[in-house]
Amino acid sequence: MNDTVELVSFLGQAQQNIRRIGTRLSVLTPSEITSHPALLDKLTGIEHLINFIDEQLPSVSSEGEYRQQLITLMRSALHTWEVTTQKSKIELAEESNIWAVSIDDGRLRTRTFDRYLRIEQLPKIPRWREVVRTAYFVLSNPAIEPETRLSLESELEKTKSILKKAAIS
Repeated sequence: MNDTVELVSFLGQAQQNIRRIGTRLSVLTPSEITSHPALLDKLTGIEHLINFIDEQLPSVSSEGEYRQQLITLMRSALHTWEVTTQKSKIELAEESNIWAVSIDDGRLRTRTFDRYLRIEQLPKIPRWREVVRTAYFVLSNPAIEPETRLSLESELEKTKSILKKAAIS
């Protein structure tokens, strides 16, 4: 695999596969995990791969880490909201009063909110405060399952840590 075109194609396919895994994992339930024990082994393998990459390659820029973490936190907040309330992204935007909801062709849309769900669409200067406020709004719901709450709180803490590092440097 010496050809540059082949390598770029391979890396593109790997990125697409990672996004597919991320999408699937974001909606995975604890019962699905327990009913497929081999899945835990595979997920542990991914963690080993990430550790290997971190050890072998130069570190990711803090800007890239920061941007990706905002996406991760927003997805986690949305997932927690949907699982806990059985309500949609539009209802989250409306009820939180953080994100604008508009009508386009007779359908409700959350354009700005949507930009914070995909790294390719994230604004150059992201409104990180809105993302953090969204997570806090979702966490204000007392009906969140403890495991789901811990997961979202963990993502929120990672985001806050990255924001503090960025503010210091």
